[in-house]
Amino acid sequence: MKPQIIAWIVAAALALPIAHSVFRIPIQVSDSLEPIVISARYPNTAALLRDSVRFSPTTFRPMRYLQARGLLEAAESTGLTYHAVFRTVHVALLLMLVALFVLAARVREWTDLAAFTVALPVFVGIHTFVAMLQEAFPVNHYAEVAVCVLAVLWLAQRPPRWFVAPLICLLLVLALSVIESGAMVWVAVVASAAARLRGITRATLISTTVVVVAYVALRRALDIASPGIGGHGSGFGATFYSAEELAQRFGAHPLALIAYNVAGGFASLLLSEPRQGVYSLAMWWRDSVLHPVVVINLVSSVVTTAVLVWYGVTHLRGGYASWSHRQRLFVAACALIVINAALTSEPAPIARQGTKVPVDLQEIISRALQKDREERYGGMHEMLEALRILHRKLEFSAELQHAPFWLRWIRTPRGSILVLLVAALVVSLPLFWNRSKPQETIGKSSIAVLPFENLSEEKSNAYFVDGIQDEILARLSKITALKVFSRTPTQRYKSQPGNLREIGQQLGVANVLEGSVQRMGDQVRVTLQLINAKTGVHLWAETYDKKLI
Repeated sequence: MKPQIIAWIVAAALALPIAHSVFRIPIQVSDSLEPIVISARYPNTAALLRDSVRFSPTTFRPMRYLQARGLLEAAESTGLTYHAVFRTVHVALLLMLVALFVLAARVREWTDLAAFTVALPVFVGIHTFVAMLQEAFPVNHYAEVAVCVLAVLWLAQRPPRWFVAPLICLLLVLALSVIESGAMVWVAVVASAAARLRGITRATLISTTVVVVAYVALRRALDIASPGIGGHGSGFGATFYSAEELAQRFGAHPLALIAYNVAGGFASLLLSEPRQGVYSLAMWWRDSVLHPVVVINLVSSVVTTAVLVWYGVTHLRGGYASWSHRQRLFVAACALIVINAALTSEPAPIARQGTKVPVDLQEIISRALQKDREERYGGMHEMLEALRILHRKLEFSAELQHAPFWLRWIRTPRGSILVLLVAALVVSLPLFWNRSKPQETIGKSSIAVLPFENLSEEKSNAYFVDGIQDEILARLSKITALKVFSRTPTQRYKSQPGNLREIGQQLGVANVLEGSVQRMGDQVRVTLQLINAKTGVHLWAETYDKKLI
């Protein structure tokens, strides 16, 4: 049996189970249902295309809505459910990614096959690939861009043909019209041309550059600004800082944070660290607790990166003329890695771009534009509620401008400090008579439900575990005397539980509920523990064994 055939068999054996799992993913809170709702309201595609360029002042993504409408019409014409149609496209993109990876790898000899059996698991197993697959409804646009980039790398290795330039231009137009990250297709063309891969001619390079220039000109003509990201939470070192803390530390000098993000994007791809800007190794140094998964991720990533460095040092000593085809492809891929790392850095905050934008509005916009789906709003209703609160605050500020002098003076820094000092003096008077009772800075009736641990043998039960956590959150939220934190702030503790006392301080809660779920067939065991976040004392624990009906 030829190595090429074995490579396809290995790829199918790895891709089909993943595709099956992707198809079974239910609708998630993080899925973007906005394009579905908007596209369903329009009577025809032409009207939708005409208005899609005005849906956002900072994005130009007409294909996002056209694709959603096309899939809705396909579901209606075939009689299938929307879920089945959307997930079928999602699975198709996954299979195309794997197939293009096999084509780009060009397995010809047995040594190629040996390298391929290592490269493919690295490709589908890297944490950025998993994060990409979790972007699903209605269409996985990041997967579309990845498919276009791999298609360019495959075409770059083939003999030049007349249709290559028009085809790559079409891929670039498609990628740019679904999301701004589509510019990586042009980056792949430039990297392939710089590495002198034979499939990328001067005509291809010039035509794709013209497309990018026309895209930028069109955005300017439509008065679509580049999205400024600032005023949102992000990690630095071993700590995840809130928006206010980042503004205090880096507001005046953001270059350090930008450089940190660029280096972090590069390190995250090659070393699996950091995640959301936080280094687990720094947390281990601080807390003396290291999760075993971090060790596995780090060791495997370091070994893989070491192999890449070894290959580059030992095989790229000569110039362009001495490079083989594989070495040129290696150079093009490395250039893509470096540029992609630079693109993962955060732009300067909106406030530093010469625009007078309220800090609260910066935070809302930045959260809506977050790359990580867990950092974005759970839905349009949540974002609208934040905008309503901001609107009330701005109205109050406007009314205050016409208020009496004494009221406006209280709102000044000096007046506020004086009022706070007087209030603190009044509040602290009882302490002189009862010093033995310390004041609690955190309400005793506050609680956060941490992500539950999945002890089931089948890791696909993770969605079942998340469902149980959501059900408990919903039940606790009905208790009016109890302050319950939503699921979103606790999600970052899913892979790195950390110290409960620090979690309590970061979330501002007095109690933490953690637990585990184990499912075997139709039997489910749920173990819950209520812990005082400050003292670490177990307040209550219980195990529930139930049979699914």
